[in-house]
Amino acid sequence: MGFNALLGSPGFELETALCDRLAAARRVDRFAPLTILVGSNLLGAYLKRTLAERTGGLFNVSFETFAGVAAALAGGRDGPTLPPFADRVVVWELVSSSDVSSRFGEAAKTRGFGEALLGTFSDLAEAGCTSEIARQLIGSGAVARRLSEMTRDVLSLYARFRERAESLGGDVQTLFLSALSSSVPPSFGRHVFVYGFYDFNEMQRRLLAHLARERDVTVFLPWGEGEEYRFARSASTLLEECGFEIQAPVPAGAGAGRAVRPRLMNASDEEQEIREIARMILALAEKEDMRFGDVALVLPSAAAYVPLAREIFGEAGIPCYLRADSSAGRSPAVKGVLTLLRMLGGSMERRDLVEFLVSAPLAPSEACAASVDRFSLWVRKSAEAGIAGERSWTDESAALVERLRSASRPDAEDREALAAALDVDALLAKIVRAREAVRGLTAWRDLALTLSGLVEELFPESDERRSAQGEIESLAALDATGSPASFEAFARIAETALSGSGRIHGRLGGEGVNILTLAQARGLTFRAVFIPGLAERSFPTVIRQDPFLNDAERRELNACSGGALRLSEKLERLSEEALLFALARESAREQLVMSYPRFEEGTGKERIPSSFLRFIDGCSIDGFPGEGIACERVPRGGAPARGAALLSEHELDFENASAFLAGAGHLPDNVFFSRGARLVRERYGTRRFTPYDGVFSSAQAVRELRRMLEEGGARFSPTSLETFAGCPFNYFLTRVLGIAALDEPERLLSITPMQRGNFVHTILARVFGSLKAKGLLPIGNASMRDVLGVADRATEQFLEDVPKTEPVGLPVFWEMEKRVIRESIRLFLEEESLEKDEFVPAHFERWFGGDRDPVEVTYEVGERVVRFRGRIDRLDTAPGGRYRIVDYKTGRLSGADQDMAKGSALQLPIYLLAAGRILGLDVRSGEARYRHVGTGGGKSAVVFSGSGWDESSPEFATIIGVITSGIERGIFFAPADELRCGYCDVRLACPTGMSRRFAVKAANDQRARDYLAMRGGEEEE
Repeated sequence: MGFNALLGSPGFELETALCDRLAAARRVDRFAPLTILVGSNLLGAYLKRTLAERTGGLFNVSFETFAGVAAALAGGRDGPTLPPFADRVVVWELVSSSDVSSRFGEAAKTRGFGEALLGTFSDLAEAGCTSEIARQLIGSGAVARRLSEMTRDVLSLYARFRERAESLGGDVQTLFLSALSSSVPPSFGRHVFVYGFYDFNEMQRRLLAHLARERDVTVFLPWGEGEEYRFARSASTLLEECGFEIQAPVPAGAGAGRAVRPRLMNASDEEQEIREIARMILALAEKEDMRFGDVALVLPSAAAYVPLAREIFGEAGIPCYLRADSSAGRSPAVKGVLTLLRMLGGSMERRDLVEFLVSAPLAPSEACAASVDRFSLWVRKSAEAGIAGERSWTDESAALVERLRSASRPDAEDREALAAALDVDALLAKIVRAREAVRGLTAWRDLALTLSGLVEELFPESDERRSAQGEIESLAALDATGSPASFEAFARIAETALSGSGRIHGRLGGEGVNILTLAQARGLTFRAVFIPGLAERSFPTVIRQDPFLNDAERRELNACSGGALRLSEKLERLSEEALLFALARESAREQLVMSYPRFEEGTGKERIPSSFLRFIDGCSIDGFPGEGIACERVPRGGAPARGAALLSEHELDFENASAFLAGAGHLPDNVFFSRGARLVRERYGTRRFTPYDGVFSSAQAVRELRRMLEEGGARFSPTSLETFAGCPFNYFLTRVLGIAALDEPERLLSITPMQRGNFVHTILARVFGSLKAKGLLPIGNASMRDVLGVADRATEQFLEDVPKTEPVGLPVFWEMEKRVIRESIRLFLEEESLEKDEFVPAHFERWFGGDRDPVEVTYEVGERVVRFRGRIDRLDTAPGGRYRIVDYKTGRLSGADQDMAKGSALQLPIYLLAAGRILGLDVRSGEARYRHVGTGGGKSAVVFSGSGWDESSPEFATIIGVITSGIERGIFFAPADELRCGYCDVRLACPTGMSRRFAVKAANDQRARDYLAMRGGEEEE
């Protein structure tokens, strides 16, 4: 029969060629069956409508994907097929078995290992690898020696995977292999057209060759002379090697008559890109009489742009067609079930419960009034009561209910809060019962029905709920694998099933703008196409090697197989993306607009255009537009200034405000706008600091601050004072408001630097306490064997106990950290033994300035008495009334001796004062030092000597006075310091642009004078 490959310019030209071949076949026999093999069901639906319109109707034409063709050819095969997601179950069986290769070790226990391995197995299956081929490759001595140990391990696991899959009824590869030995049914007709492909894997290639032996097969392949078509040329070469006759390309423009000249747009950010595109779409509908269904928004990055497009198009009243493949398209019911899965299988942390309560579509309450946001009310009341689920959610919830019931004089809010607490209490009881139930279940059906039943109890009736339940209940079929189910495995598969069940909004080519990914758009054409997000580092995406089979190993496998395998290479993905970009451009029949953002969202960093823009005539080699291409730079600001239409009420408010500032128009009559305008005026409308900059301006606010400090004892730790010196706004957030950055234990890969420091401090305190009790101090006079023996025992005991109470990350990293900590402790003690002086460690972890501490550490600055509090790591004494403070530091030491770093290094002088008060000694007879505890290089010590106190005390007094005065007066601005801001734990709470405003306002506000003098010269360093 016929082997034909027709090359043509993608888009309208190739589509026209398909119409011509279809018409020619119909002229021979207008009623004969004909099959069109398409790249996706979406393309099939598009072609069904488009070809019917262009040819006057379709009769007896079927549209099939490769999987559909394989299933049709293998339709007579007996036996069941592998249930959906059973391949994941089989992979988890393999990686959890005791005989899995030691090469994978701890990595095999991580969550993503099975998914990554399944991806490699999929590539091997598409390349034509069977269990027999895999075993032949690793069983042949000469061949096996050419392969790495990792590759042999992967092939061994793959062979076991294939054999297990076949024993369960087989999968897609089984269908393909069966199809290759089956006859092509008459229903396919004489002609098979293959459309919407630019490449074929090995199994697809074999199926094409099989079809071509019994039918006339014509492949319509996109073709072009540019660099971006390199990926498609390999497919042409492959088809030629298979015996296909390659026909000359369809002349460019033969169907359309003209090439679409692109326009390039440069907007300030992603939001402005979509807003300007929405304006253009409305203009096309008004001026060009273009239907929304004739327009496509083609997205290189769906995650970044789908939420924006849905929101902005919704504001503008533009309907859309969207296949919700991203998290933004998941229904509230699906999102709620995903959160519920985390609570059932995890530790049920407060943040998950709060997210579930406020975002899941839960059934309405019978007790709470419809006007009451019951869950938000419960979140506030439970937070005020300190409920975090640390003991038991049911116990703590019951205690909250009882507390609200016992209110002496309940008001309306108390009654509403009680009703909300009762609602949540009942809901928690159901979730807790389900948590207990799933732990004892090992059958997939039981787990599926339990979760589905809980969803039915908690969520109101809706199509979305029924759809989610259907996905969950379908997992009952996994009992056919014979593998017992853990809830962890069930939850992972349920998440995958639910995440892939996004809703479809609208209809392709219907009444809405078509929002598509690059892959979804291939083979489709539209009158107008918009492609946003063409910025470097976003598109092209970062290409990574396969973690199990890198490209070099793939080439070696292809060579070793003697033609039996054709594994694709991962780094070819870059060429594939370039081709997808070309196909997206060619899908425009009349209008093509491409755009990229100038600035990165959140950081404001400048972005550069995608290097793929070099494929556009008129753009330079690095993607920047030249004189040969129209490029519109959209400025910030209002739309009417550019003669553009308004999209929404919000834009109208903005324009009215802009006109009012210019002396015309009126302010919007909107309470939210009024409040926002007042905030903007306070923040930007003055050259002095305001409360919106972190500076209290009212006498009442300052009085309240002073009262709070006085009630709290107004004792300052050295680190809190250092925090203010570095950034007063950070002090306000962390010390006044009590905001803290919390690490999520389940996300920790390893311990944090702060944890490491705390561990070392605790161990050294225990070590020196034991050494003192055994009479082994000072170390220099003792046996190092005895000293290290004590240290090793204390260290090991602590390292064994700490994982029971603190998260320490993955076991492999914790083992590394333990080794570092052991070596650091031993090295520190060995260095201490070399110091042959008269100092003897006397006090360890010595607190001062506490409520019950009889020693008050105070310092007079003018008429102000400043009280200090803190903890000294170690305090040594020596004859003659001398003393020494040792403060352990696990990080690299910086700074100079006798230097307070303009307020950022106050620990040593304050500890020097405190130790003198504790011992009743003159500060001039002491010394304080930072000591490095670790295996790295750098300084071993930084010293602040009491002998230099008379010279240092004036600077110390000035610093303490500026800091404490600033705290009492409410001076909490944010100075400009990019280096410090980069390491700030609470930087997300810092208002945008605060550091930039500081430079302007500090020069005009006397309240910053003392602070600037204290930090003087820092900006020039």
